[in-house]
Amino acid sequence: MQCQGCRFWFSSKTQCRRNAPLPAVSEKGSQTLWPTTAADDWCGEFQPKVTDEKAAA
Repeated sequence: MQCQGCRFWFSSKTQCRRNAPLPAVSEKGSQTLWPTTAADDWCGEFQPKVTDEKAAA
C-alpha cells in the first residue's frame, strides 16, 4: 500500500491530492502546494487506484 498504487497520487508531479493543498510562504510570496511524495511512501489514507476493469464490474 504505497503511494504509487493510491488513487490520490499523481505520478507526473509526485503529488498526493488526498487533502487540500497546503499554504507555503517564501520570499517570492505565498502560494498553495500539494504535498510531494515518493512512489514508495505510504500513509493511513491509502485507497487503491480504480482501473477501468474494476469500474466496469
